[in-house]
Parts: sequence; C-alpha cells; structure tokens
Amino acid sequence: MSKFYDIERFYQDTAIPLVELSKFKWWDFEKPPPVEPLTCWSVLENVADGRNINDGKRDLSLAIAKAVSLIAFENYSGSMAVHNIDVKYYPLPPLTRADDRGKVWFESIHDFDSDWWSRQQWIDKVRKEKLPHVRLSNEATNDTEPRTMPGFDPEHVEPPTDQTFCLDTTFFFGSRMFPPAYPPARPVEPLRAYEGHGWIEAGQYLRFSDHLEDLADHYLKRLFDVSKLKNIPPFITVHIRRGDFATERGLTSLDKYTDAVQRVREKLNWRIDNPEGWEGPGKGMETYRKGYRAEDYAVVVATDEAPSSDFVKTLKNDLGWKVIDHEFMQTEKEMGEWYPLLIDSAILARGDGFVGTEWSTFSYVAGLRVK
Repeated sequence: MSKFYDIERFYQDTAIPLVELSKFKWWDFEKPPPVEPLTCWSVLENVADGRNINDGKRDLSLAIAKAVSLIAFENYSGSMAVHNIDVKYYPLPPLTRADDRGKVWFESIHDFDSDWWSRQQWIDKVRKEKLPHVRLSNEATNDTEPRTMPGFDPEHVEPPTDQTFCLDTTFFFGSRMFPPAYPPARPVEPLRAYEGHGWIEAGQYLRFSDHLEDLADHYLKRLFDVSKLKNIPPFITVHIRRGDFATERGLTSLDKYTDAVQRVREKLNWRIDNPEGWEGPGKGMETYRKGYRAEDYAVVVATDEAPSSDFVKTLKNDLGWKVIDHEFMQTEKEMGEWYPLLIDSAILARGDGFVGTEWSTFSYVAGLRVK
C-alpha cells in the first residue's frame, strides 16, 4: 500500500495509525509464516441476508453479495490468506440501515462494539441457534432443519474478541451526516450521498505516493505530447465505466457525459468569475490558469473500454478528448495489473472538474478527490 499512498503523511494529517499487514507479519511463498486464526464480524452476510425484496426481485448488488456470501466465505480471505491468517466469520445482529437498506450505518456497528453485554447476548444466541442460517428461497424446499451458511461454524469457532476488531468488508458502510446548525452566509458545495465521515475524517487525507504522482506526470506528458508539465493545459477529467456495467447497470449514453461536461464548464466559469461566491472543501485550494476560460479546458478520459473500439475513437476523433491508453503504454506488462487503475486514479484526481459514471465507486472516489 505504501507504494501507492503516502502513509506517513496520512498519519501526520490525521493521527490515525495505519499499519500495513506486511509490517508485522511477513509473507513468503517458499517459507510461509505460521498459521494464525482470526475471527471477523461479517458485514457482507448482514447486508446480503435476503431481507431486501421488492416484488419478488432482489437488488442486483445484494443478489451478488448474497451469492458471494454463500460460496466465498470459506475459501476467500484476500491478503489474509497470503499472510497465513486463517479467517473465520461470525454474523452480526440486524443493524440499522439507510433507506435503501443496502447500506449499514457505521454508528450501528459502533454501538454494537461498545455494548459488551448486548454483544455477549448475541454471541450466545448465535451459538445456541447455530446462526446464520441459509436463506430459503420462495420456492418449495425439502429442508426440515435450518442449515448454517457455508463459511460459518459457531459451534467450533471462537467469536471475535476485544483484542482485534475485524470486519470482512466496509464496502456497505455509510454514516449519518447532518446539516450545520447555522447555515453559512455563502452557498456550500452540497454533500454527495456517498460522502460521509469516513471520507471527511480519513479518506481525503490518503494522498498518492511520489512514485504514483511521478507516473501520472509521465502519462500526462505523453498524452498531451509535451516535454514539460507546465505545457499541459488545464483539464476536466471524465471516468467512463462500461465493461461489466453493460450487463449489471446498463451503459450510460455518450450524450449524458457530454452534457455533464458542459455543466462542469459552466460551473467552472461561474467560479472563475465569482471566486468568493461559494464555500466547500476545495475552497482556498482551487487554481485557475490565467487566460483560460472553462471552454478552453481539455478533457482527459479514463475508461475500461478497449482503446481500439468505435466508442473510444468517437471520444478522440469526434470530441477531441484525450483518452488514457494503457495498451499503448504497456502499463500492465511493464508494471503489473494494479497500475492501470491506480494511474487512472492519480490522473482523474488532477482534474479542475470531474464527470463520472453513476453507481461506479471508482467514479465516486475520483469525484470526491476533485471536489
């Protein structure tokens, strides 16, 4: 992680101790470290428990999460397995959620962790009833006894202890955000639905490493065919996710992106003309290049669409947008499979404005960085 993010700066800015797993437990495929057990609370099982049903159809993300929870707990523990940490899972009690019921409030699990007595009562219930049970479908079943879900074994696995608070995922967490008690004198950049305490208190301070920023410099100079960074014009960044969204969410039409880029240009011009007319997290850090109006800004695109596709050709030839081409740069071949995504992240964050793809968490984080 420290190869891509400035961990030391994060600690200095937040006082939050962030330690990489490899710092206190090595990994070596030839001489692996000893196996150690660890029990984690399962957020995934909690949000994929089959309670979010609408006219007999489940929300896609929860259906996928349920499928993962049924087949993957037993075999997948990510980097934990690399470090020979044997992860087992324990279910959480029903937790308070947001309106869409797919997002667990962070405050709920904080209350659960802080209440020792209630936690012990829940652990006793899990052991006695052998929770969590496989969720039964609406179809007829021959099962007469409830079955514990794969990956969970409350009879033989010790529950999580107070020594280590472990969660299988934080992807489905959100936090309650309340408006200020006294409205400010100037308009405030509104919070996004996915912008919570986690981002405000921690995420925004996780800066890219010098190594990754240098790569972003190099890729941008190649993209604009210049030898010096100062010769790169100001630009708006766009993240266009297609790939898996073709079947999971449906593709967003190109005119939606072009319309959004135009709205960003209009907002940029308003800010250029009214530098003191708004408040927000980026206030005081924004810079506007002298002599440039927003209509002069270039557009830089990161997308998972193949560089040779007609869609990308339209972006480049018809719209004049600059598209990051990892195939041409041989990014994965030269540096590894994580680099295309991380270089894209570093470049997207440099936009003076941003347009993303709805439902893409990659877009959401990029947008927050630009904001």
